[in-house]
Amino acid sequence: MEHYMRSQFLFFGIKAPERRVIIRDFIKMHGLPESDQLSFVVRQLWNHPMCECQTAAVDLLVHAKKRLNANHLPLLEWMILTKSWWDTVDFIAPQCCGPLLKKDPYLTELYPDKWIVDPNIWLRRAALLYPLKYKETTEKARFC
Repeated sequence: MEHYMRSQFLFFGIKAPERRVIIRDFIKMHGLPESDQLSFVVRQLWNHPMCECQTAAVDLLVHAKKRLNANHLPLLEWMILTKSWWDTVDFIAPQCCGPLLKKDPYLTELYPDKWIVDPNIWLRRAALLYPLKYKETTEKARFC
């Protein structure tokens, strides 16, 4: 995996299926972090130098997506900006931002509408990818 990622990131060597089992078992044993603690836990994992920790952070967010609210969008934006790469942004935008923005559409003006004109390529990419899981209800005019 390190070679595939052009040696830009460090890895423990834990394969994705094994990591998913670890996360699933952890959640079964300990539950998800409470909504107010979720950002702290995700930031701790995201700041770790090993790539599997960042992926575990995203896994936690996906498991907690029903708990995500407007207060988590700055966290998601920070994640997109701090460890930007295809695998992170392409997952965070539709899997984490998408459900949250679909649940609270008024947030679209506060985030993706600003991201689409941001100089940062990763924010612009997130603005295009967030509705991937709900194509049939996407406001097509927003993207034209």
